[in-house]
Amino acid sequence: MAESVFRLEKGMKAAICCRGGPENGPFSAQVARTLKEGFELNGYSDVIKAYYAVSGSSPTALLGCIGEEEKLCNIWLNLTPEEILGNMEDFKGIGRLLKIIDKLIQDPFNLDTWKSLIREKGKRNDIRTVLRLLENLKRGYMITNGALYDLLKKNGESELERIFGPRSALMKIISVDELTGQHVVFSNRIPEHKDIIFKGIIGSMGLVPYFPATVIDDPESLNLAERTHPDFNKLFLIDGGYKTSLPIEEAIREDIGYDVLFIADIHNTEIREIDPINSNALLSRTLRALHIRSTAHDQLVLSVQDRI
Repeated sequence: MAESVFRLEKGMKAAICCRGGPENGPFSAQVARTLKEGFELNGYSDVIKAYYAVSGSSPTALLGCIGEEEKLCNIWLNLTPEEILGNMEDFKGIGRLLKIIDKLIQDPFNLDTWKSLIREKGKRNDIRTVLRLLENLKRGYMITNGALYDLLKKNGESELERIFGPRSALMKIISVDELTGQHVVFSNRIPEHKDIIFKGIIGSMGLVPYFPATVIDDPESLNLAERTHPDFNKLFLIDGGYKTSLPIEEAIREDIGYDVLFIADIHNTEIREIDPINSNALLSRTLRALHIRSTAHDQLVLSVQDRI
């Protein structure tokens, strides 16, 4: 990738393009905070004119556009698994049951293991938890995104007037419609998006098969899509990283005309190292496959921009 040096000048316009992925959530928040503080320390204010984000980095655009990077970093610092996934007892129950099943596979004639499956405290509830999981899988997902939606509303609802106000920086969050494969862009410059922005964010984070698709009714009336699937007047949103994990093209096409684009990606747009211990876990394999595909696409996009 070509390297270049730019000089800070009064009136310059910059944008931050936040790459998707769970690791880039807290990383992009700190990048945005560091850039803002660095500009201000050097006497340059109001440099960052826009935030573009996908998937896990979407909260950076949501709060960054109103200068609340420090608040965002504190949210990430104190975040708990329960705030993202909800009741963790269900996951612990599945884990306990899978350990027993693993023992049964290794030694199916071990009577003590069979007894533990029936008698040990909590195991019957664990089985019911697994049955609920199987029921969800029939519907196309593993867990709901209700806790994640509540987390976004808790930290963002009180700021909506500022986010969609005239003094905020431009914000764009990108998802994908599962039915048509088209980009779906949520922006704080479109008033109709104000009431659905949190649905847009969880849609952009909708990693398949873990979360359900986020359904948006009548998207044309919301200035959200020019077309829908012929059989549905709806969008079924999934993770924006399935189409592009780095929204640099969206920024380049903007009429603002940026002097510089900052790319926030903890992996430097390279395929990250794999953890051999957990490499066969379902979540690890799903994220790995998505990471390889999105990285190859993003490297191609960047190489094209370099040649231009």
